[in-house]
Parts: sequence; structure tokens; C-alpha cells
Amino acid sequence: MTADSNRSPSPVFQAGAIPFRRNTNGEIEVLLVTNSSGGLWIFPKGHIDSGRSHIDQAALEAYEEAGIVGTVLDPPIGTFQYAKNSRDYEVEVYLMFVRETLDRWPERANRRRVWVSLDRAAEMHSREDAQEVFELGLRHIRSWHRLRSPRSQMSQYAS
Repeated sequence: MTADSNRSPSPVFQAGAIPFRRNTNGEIEVLLVTNSSGGLWIFPKGHIDSGRSHIDQAALEAYEEAGIVGTVLDPPIGTFQYAKNSRDYEVEVYLMFVRETLDRWPERANRRRVWVSLDRAAEMHSREDAQEVFELGLRHIRSWHRLRSPRSQMSQYAS
């Protein structure tokens, strides 16, 4: 029997959020957290609780793992799959605009968090199976930033 035949027939669904904000200098930053073992820099994600939507779960995971509150943007930017402990997982990933960073949150004793530039986030993110969707998320954030930048050409038409 192969290792693949020991896996569950349907994946476990999860939701995740790539959190971002505009700092006091107007620059866009991305929040990364360490995984539960502390060795990898990742974005928050987790199992979808019964009766909870993917969007609500992404917001909850961001709060529990990173201590942030904000708006999860719909639609999702993509998905990624991975296998762990003979189970297959499928993660739906959203962008999250962060309004508040809390000093206290449920998993603060088990995780570190860091706000970094878009370029630094691309260098630090260490989850290979999620790299493609993470890079897509960063491209979306860059586009969002250009459209909403105070120096953009569109701002001259705002009343």
C-alpha cells in the first residue's frame, strides 16, 4: 500500500488570510507570523469550523494567530493544497486589510509576528506549497496600493 492510498478521500478545507496595512508613512506592509513550531514565516490559516464561512474563518485565524482585526476581501485570491499526517488539505486564501493590531491575542505565547515591506515579505515567506498564491497576493496588494496611493493620478480627480 502506498502512502497516497492512506490519505483521506476528500481534503480538509481551511481558510487563510494575507494581512496588509498602510503604515504611518503611507507604505504598504504585510504581516507574517511563525508557524506553531516557530520555524517558518507564514500567513495565518486554519481549519474551517462547522457553520463558519471561509471569510469568517480567515478573519478568526488572523485574530487568533496574529492578533489583528480587519476586513477580509472577497473573492479569494486563490487556493493551495498540501499533505500532512496522511491528510490532504485545501486552503482558500484571501487578502485582509488590517485596521487594528492588538497587544494581546490567543496564540501570542506560541507565535511571533512581524510587519514587513512587500519585498521583504516575499523573501521571508517560507511555505513552499503556498508560495505561488502568496506571490499572487502580493501582486494584488501592489495593485491595490497603486490605485489608492495619495500620489496616484486618480487622486487629482477626487473631490
